[in-house]
Amino acid sequence: MGLEGYKPYSHEAQIAFLRDRCGCSQYLISSFDRLRVLRNKCAYGVAAVSVEACKEAIGAVLSFLPVLKKRFDGKMAERR
Repeated sequence: MGLEGYKPYSHEAQIAFLRDRCGCSQYLISSFDRLRVLRNKCAYGVAAVSVEACKEAIGAVLSFLPVLKKRFDGKMAERR
């Protein structure tokens, strides 16, 4: 994110980065955004996290890792 001028200080900025720059599917972006909202509710004692939500989070991360690796490898190749 930093290499492209985004400051990852807020979760909203991270979602905006995924939407604008990462080439992620709308489904993946929506999944991360739902998980961002759930994380905030959980962190501030408003909601509990279900096992199903945890499984969804793991699935989203596993789907995102290849996208992230491809993007990172491409950025590193540009810097050489």
